[in-house]
Amino acid sequence: MALLLPPSLATAQDDVSASPPPVQLDRLLKLPSDLRYDTERRGGATRAEWQQRFEDAYQERDSAAVGLAEAQAELEEISGTEDAWTFSPPGLPSAGDSSDAPLSHRLRKEIDRHSEDLQRAQARLRDLDVEANLAGVPDAWRGAPSRTNSTVANDSGTPRGK
Repeated sequence: MALLLPPSLATAQDDVSASPPPVQLDRLLKLPSDLRYDTERRGGATRAEWQQRFEDAYQERDSAAVGLAEAQAELEEISGTEDAWTFSPPGLPSAGDSSDAPLSHRLRKEIDRHSEDLQRAQARLRDLDVEANLAGVPDAWRGAPSRTNSTVANDSGTPRGK
């Protein structure tokens, strides 16, 4: 049959019938050392995504802490006046009748709300930290906290409790 085929087809058939060079199995099972990925991922997220998650959690915690500090400072300011301590029988107006009572009630409710927000934000940050630990996220990807609870400043600019 080789005699019936033109010479160009006969050489092409000989090339196909030749066996391919042996493949090294070890080489197939290893990734090349020069292989680089476009993005590095940990726990299904990139470095920028982890940093954004932590930044959002830190901002949420800080805004709740600042709101709490402001409401507490305002309540301290109102409760420090003499009128807040004037007593009278129920139903009768006092000599120094003041409208601070409804204001202090509103501030107490606001303090409660900010306290709950702060606790929720701290829990979210703690959960995110645990998730990052399980995913093997390096500390450099977590960002730095912009503030800590002990240094949240009140209106006067001094740390709380000092």
